[in-house]
Amino acid sequence: MYRRRFLNLSDFFDFDHGIFQLESLFPAARQICYDTSTDAAKVDVKEYDDRIEVVAEIPGFSKDNVEIEYDKGHLIISGEIKKTDDKAVKFLHKETGNRSFKRKFELGDLIDTDNIKATFKDGVLTIVLPKTEDEKSRKITIN
Repeated sequence: MYRRRFLNLSDFFDFDHGIFQLESLFPAARQICYDTSTDAAKVDVKEYDDRIEVVAEIPGFSKDNVEIEYDKGHLIISGEIKKTDDKAVKFLHKETGNRSFKRKFELGDLIDTDNIKATFKDGVLTIVLPKTEDEKSRKITIN
């Protein structure tokens, strides 16, 4: 007799890191969901023959609020804005305030970490990761 196995969310949740792993549910998925807020960056990842480009829309953030790290095949983009309210102001409606996000993408082992470039303009972060045959890790500064 055929028995159905129902999926459990714990099959896809990494309790050590607090993330859902889409790869185990959808093998073609290369992104690991690592979204720590509803204000997470909207990201496009494009692959070319010689490079991978990551374009993130993060309005309201500046390059000083954003960190980028590439380590062991994973690109991690995170940002945080902390705002302090003026005690003399009474808000009638408020939708702004502290915000943060963290996104992690598995991009593979063949990235030339010495030549990764990042630019930030008008709320759009663009990261160009050239491909190579050797893997290294390092932090990336935003120009």
